[in-house]
Formats: sequence, structure tokens, C-alpha cells
Amino acid sequence: MIYDLIVIGGGAAGLVVGNLAKTKGFKFLILEMNKAARKIRVTGNGKCNLTNLDMRPEYYNDDFVKDVIYSYPPQKVISFFERMGVKTKTVENRVYPYNESALTVASFLIKGVQENLIEGYKVESIKKLEDIFVINDEYKAKNVFFATGTDATMGHDSVSLLKAFGHRLVPFKPSLVWLKTEVGYIKGLNGIRAKAALSLFDKDKKIAVERGEVLFKKEGVSGIAAFMLSAYVARKDGDYSLSIDFAEDMTATLLSKYPLEGVVKKEISHNIFKQARDRKISPEQAVKDFRLKIIGLGERKFAQVLSGGIDLGDMDPKTMCSKLVKGLYILGECMNIDGQCGGYNLHWAFASAMAAMESISK
Repeated sequence: MIYDLIVIGGGAAGLVVGNLAKTKGFKFLILEMNKAARKIRVTGNGKCNLTNLDMRPEYYNDDFVKDVIYSYPPQKVISFFERMGVKTKTVENRVYPYNESALTVASFLIKGVQENLIEGYKVESIKKLEDIFVINDEYKAKNVFFATGTDATMGHDSVSLLKAFGHRLVPFKPSLVWLKTEVGYIKGLNGIRAKAALSLFDKDKKIAVERGEVLFKKEGVSGIAAFMLSAYVARKDGDYSLSIDFAEDMTATLLSKYPLEGVVKKEISHNIFKQARDRKISPEQAVKDFRLKIIGLGERKFAQVLSGGIDLGDMDPKTMCSKLVKGLYILGECMNIDGQCGGYNLHWAFASAMAAMESISK
């Protein structure tokens, strides 16, 4: 049999392609190395943040995304899932399944393509003979949709398969992950949490500011704000440091009227006094500008996504089709696209899948 399309990867993008292919009457097959929707089941701490109503290109690493996210905005993703039977709800622009269960999303995505899904199947080779793709010298198709994702968290990196077609790869780096820092000023803080504003500097230039809970680790800083800033560190090499403001709503003058331990946690105050002495500044200034040198990123097995992937210069930004190989579509995270926390990476997976399916349908 020659299929209309074969999808390599049974994750977010691949399963959306499969469900759309089924509604259009295409002959298709989904090949998944592990268990389908494995990463979907744990995304968003098990709640599955599907998309975000505040959808803009600047929330991604490259404006390559703009055509797709404008053509396939959050409302189309919501409609797709609600037609499937998954009721959604919105909390501060973040869209979740109504029951806040990632398992529900995975179940509905798989249910629609169960008969066309092969799990535990590793793709070792992709060839193109005249106009037909051949997978592992076993399966044949007119089109191939490459949607393998990356090995962030629990995924699998298969993008090297595309090098045979001439596609270039931007090296992967962990993103949306904790930040490794010099440890001299965080000794004794492992497990301590604090609300703060984090500013990222490249030498003396302020790059970005994020606010939220900081979680100190033995070797660095975690928490939502650190995760958001890690994307900038992953995308571009630099001489990065963090400035932590533990009292953003107070001036140094106001802080001076209170004992330090009346404002910040006791464990943190010891490190603030140490840094203030070393930098020859007041403790109040150190509360407002607690500096940590960034020396790296957390391990990729802990990263929500990876920065890097198939070079965008070889891709059509409207159709997701390879410019090098007719009939080869590349979707989702395995491309050099990564977004911020908040549903942006899942939205890209869904939207890129919809754009590709629209193209092949025409």
C-alpha cells in the first residue's frame, strides 16, 4: 500500500495531523517510537496548557511563526479540541481542558487515530525513490510529516534523519529550565523559595525582566521567572548574570527603616549581608540588586523544551513544507522554534500541524 501520508512521531503535532487526516479521508499511518502522547500527559504539571489568548510572534525565538499563528490563532485550536469533545476553559489568558487533565487531551487525540497508530516503532531511515517516500524499506507514502519533537523531558531526538536530505540543524540547548549560577552567594539556600523580580543582564545590558517565585537550588535558581529567562540564555551565547530584587515594591530608603530579617527570609538575609560586604554596598542595595553570575543551563532532561532544531531557512513559513524535498513537512518542536511558558509551545505544535494539513489538502 502507498499511503497518502505517514506521520513520524505520535506527539502533539503528529496526533493533530492524524485526526485532521482522518476527517479528510486520507490514507495515513502514524509511527511512534514510544507511547503516543507521552509528553502531552505530563505537560503543564498534568494540566495541559493548550494555548494562550495573548498570542504574538514576540513570544517566540523567531518571527518565522507569524504567518502560522495569525492564520491559526488560539480560537482555532480551541475549536479543534471542542469539536473533538474536550471542553476548555481560560485562566488569565491560558487555555486548559475544563477538567485540567492532560490525560483527557491525550486520550481524545489518540482515540481518533487508534486504528492508524503503531507504537513502539523506531524509524531508522527515510528515503525518497522518485515521488514516493520509503520508511525503513517497509512503509511507503506520497508525503511524510516529520513531527518527532526533541528529547526534552522524555522525548526522542530523531532530527538527524533529515540530514540525509540536506537539512541543516541548529544545535539543541535546554530551554525553559533552571539556571546554573556561581554558588558562593546561594550556599544554604537549597529549597528556599521567595517572590522576586529577576532581571537578566548580558554584561551591562538588561535583556529582560520576569516576576514570580524563585526556588533556590544547590547549583542555581529555578522557578517560573528563571524558566522564562532561560530561553534568552539558550538562544544566544552571552556573558549573563541575574539581578534579583527581593522587594520590588520598596525603595532602598524604605527598606533601611526595617531590620533585614523583617523583609526577607532569615536564610536569604545571611547571603545578602555577605554580598553587600563583598560588593561594598548597603544591605538594602543588595536586597534590590542581588547578583548571581550565570554559568549554564539545567540538564536537558529537566527542560520543558529545547532551543534549536531544523534550520528555518530551508522551510516554507506558511506550509511547513521543506524547500529541499517536495512532500516532506516538518512540524512543531523539531524545528528551530521555541516559545515562552504559557501554552506557546503546544500552540506551535498544533498550529504548524494545521497549516501543513491545509497545504496538503489543497
